[in-house]
Amino acid sequence: MIWVVLIFGPPLIVASTMLSPQGFAFTINAVVGYAGIMLLLLPIGAWPLLLIQAVAPPRGQSRLQAIISTWLGGAALVSAVMNLLATMLEYSPHPLHLDPTGHELIAYNPRAGFMLGSFALCMLLSTGCWGVLARVLPGGVALRGAVVTGLLLFTAVAALGYAVSSQQPIATVVQSPDQQFAPQVRPAAPR
Repeated sequence: MIWVVLIFGPPLIVASTMLSPQGFAFTINAVVGYAGIMLLLLPIGAWPLLLIQAVAPPRGQSRLQAIISTWLGGAALVSAVMNLLATMLEYSPHPLHLDPTGHELIAYNPRAGFMLGSFALCMLLSTGCWGVLARVLPGGVALRGAVVTGLLLFTAVAALGYAVSSQQPIATVVQSPDQQFAPQVRPAAPR
């Protein structure tokens, strides 16, 4: 489970930081807070997964190691995903509280953050689904299937996002302040 967290955790955190106007420290604090909550809730919500790890642990691990690594890794991964989804949902094209000191390490770039986060989520979902089949399929088949399925899913999500997004230039959408609050008065029709 540690490899899954090391592969998918950093892109999710980087994408969250790119989307969050508050920056890196805010993202790390949120991930740690979510992880604390998930450490409590994961045994309740994911007890079937922990039971599977106890019955059939991966090769080279004891039952206790498998349960603890799944519990801790799952809490860290779920907290990173929840933080990414929260920053995606609170995205504003005109942030009010942009903290430039929080973006010294990772730049504030919402478009790249959406793309990176969507790619990481698609690949995580794909590898999770193919990981279930990895115990009965050869390793190469499951890995190639996960990569191809993840790329196809990301392509579909990116195409849908492009189709739904506004195609108007920003300059035509934004009004000047006097036009924004002025009442719309139409000239009277001649009698």
